[in-house]
Amino acid sequence: MNVFSVLGDGEVFFYFSMAFFATGNRRAFIFTSSTYTVTIYFLSWLKLQFHSSRPQFDDPTLGIVNGSVFCSGEFGNPSGHALCASGFTLTLLSFWQADHPEWFKKNPGKSLAIKVFIWTYICCVCACRIYLGRHSFDQVILGLAVGIYLTHFFTYCYKPFMFDRVCYPSKNEDLKVSAARAYKAFKISTLVYILLVV
Repeated sequence: MNVFSVLGDGEVFFYFSMAFFATGNRRAFIFTSSTYTVTIYFLSWLKLQFHSSRPQFDDPTLGIVNGSVFCSGEFGNPSGHALCASGFTLTLLSFWQADHPEWFKKNPGKSLAIKVFIWTYICCVCACRIYLGRHSFDQVILGLAVGIYLTHFFTYCYKPFMFDRVCYPSKNEDLKVSAARAYKAFKISTLVYILLVV
């Protein structure tokens, strides 16, 4: 289970961004590095707002029993791994879907396999954090919900009105439409968190 804990860490996605830079894909590099930066800052701000303890802080034997001793000293809510795993991978997927819609239409089987792989990865990261005692169920659910909300924000607000305005001005979508989609995503993610946790 430690493997998924390592793979879900935010630093892994930073290396993704560096890989785009190394291969000369400047557009993907700028998009991933900027969304990664916003995600990390937003995550840090949320942790300071909630001041929620991690399960291992309350019961130090959790990490030892489940095979991992190291635990971050940050607050636990929301789960950074769940937030990054969902937010970054889904944002990257939406980025490629928007830039290469013809490939996804021509390869429905591969497109489905990619989506199944991504959601399996996200679920494994979330389950791993609970199993290792790093986060409680509600902390993981909040991280997942915020990650999905950030995906919608990056896809429908940031990308068309800040990022694509420089690269592809003709692709800009009406501001009211994108704002409505972002607000809808916020309401849905909030409702899911309330129903499952509160």
